[in-house]
Amino acid sequence: MGTPMWAPTLSMSLACDRRYLQPLMSPSPSLLSTLVKPFPIFPLPLAPLQVVAPKRAALAEAEAAYAAVLSGLQAKQAELAELEARLAGLEARLAESQERKQRLEVGRCARGVCGAVLEGAGT
Repeated sequence: MGTPMWAPTLSMSLACDRRYLQPLMSPSPSLLSTLVKPFPIFPLPLAPLQVVAPKRAALAEAEAAYAAVLSGLQAKQAELAELEARLAGLEARLAESQERKQRLEVGRCARGVCGAVLEGAGT
């Protein structure tokens, strides 16, 4: 398999810098101590930040739009709850009116008014 072509090896990185190449060429008591020197820290590229910043802006915009839609939804849900309560009241009133109508018809027929009305309608 080997190392990928893009991965720098230790010898390539050491050969690129004369500070590390010079101690290797001169005789030294401990070759290991010259190889274990810290490498300079390179600054991170700005490419990830350039990719993340527009996405954060788009996320903030989407969250603002979501908040607006959510507030509209909550307003409509409150309106729906009010209409459902009004509908429940009207249904209760309808049931009460139907019961009252039924009682009146039964009472009228019990007094004999029903028969007289029906006989009068037939003649």
